[in-house]
Amino acid sequence: MWLFCGYSEEVFPIAFKSKILYPLIFFGLVSIFLGLNILIFLLLGGLAGFILQRSNFCFASGLTNFFMFGKTKFLLAVILLLILSSAGFIFYELFLAEFLSLAGLANTAVSPGLHTVLGGFLFGLGMTLAGSCVVGMLMRIGEGSVTFIIVLAGVLTGSSFGSLHSGWWQELFGAESIYLPPLLGWPAAAVFQAGMLAALYMYFRFRKN
Repeated sequence: MWLFCGYSEEVFPIAFKSKILYPLIFFGLVSIFLGLNILIFLLLGGLAGFILQRSNFCFASGLTNFFMFGKTKFLLAVILLLILSSAGFIFYELFLAEFLSLAGLANTAVSPGLHTVLGGFLFGLGMTLAGSCVVGMLMRIGEGSVTFIIVLAGVLTGSSFGSLHSGWWQELFGAESIYLPPLLGWPAAAVFQAGMLAALYMYFRFRKN
């Protein structure tokens, strides 16, 4: 009892003043009540958000600065992100999907068409007017910006309305979805993807403004 009381007076106050204890308690409760998968997703999302916030990364600024001012710094970052994402998806498809008994990526390929071009134009226009993409919007809200809560409301409203008639657009204008691995095989598809992205990176990296 004496040892416990001594511990409570010396160790517990220090522990509760620590900035590490409360996140550990939170993550522990999440894993207990919501499961380990939710905890993993939460940690990965938090890590991604931390990296994006510290790097001030934004898709909108990367594309807008290139088309309006000719700057390629953030555009190169977007291409690097596509390269890393492609490597992650390939690793998932070849190793993790079967190991974890999860669905492959072939079923998630969406058919392109006129609706893709129109949707991209409207989405790009909205990003330019808002001054941020969805990633940047979430970062600004996390930083305490009230203005981007209005942007979030617009994103949710537009996405909700879009989901109601997206099937009509795909049936009317959609073409057959193109998924390279079944057509070329995984080795050739991976080399083609990496080669195209690497060529784009080298072009924008050394082009003259």
